Amino acid sequence: MAPLDVSIAVSSTEKKALQSMKKRMTEWPVMPTSVVKSETLDATLLRFLRAKKLNVDKALKMLQGTINWRVVNQVDNILQEVAHQSDCLERVRRVRQAHPRMMSGTDSKGRPIYIERLHYLKDYLRPAGDLTESDLFYFHVYDME
Repeated sequence: MAPLDVSIAVSSTEKKALQSMKKRMTEWPVMPTSVVKSETLDATLLRFLRAKKLNVDKALKMLQGTINWRVVNQVDNILQEVAHQSDCLERVRRVRQAHPRMMSGTDSKGRPIYIERLHYLKDYLRPAGDLTESDLFYFHVYDME
């Protein structure tokens, strides 16, 4: 097992829960490298643990749900598809025009603030508009990745 990433502030209780979660994950048939990259493994698992108040069973269930969602929605293919589709740049331009969003500094804890201006979407999603909900979902996931 890799040593804990020391750049993350972790309590002793969190360390125990993290070690338990990692041990349980070694029993999984396939390690989901797209969700749990080795260089950010501790930070990723701690986010799930903290979200579930250090309950390892609930955190693992949540992580598995995230992995399943990514598989169903083909999240790992989106970056590759955008890079290899010739019409993608025009679609990206149209989506960004229709769906203004931005990063705007950080909050008091240093977390980035992401702003979406959803009220602009109504004109683009009408039947005469040229974007589908699928386009918006696809490029929202692309931007987040």
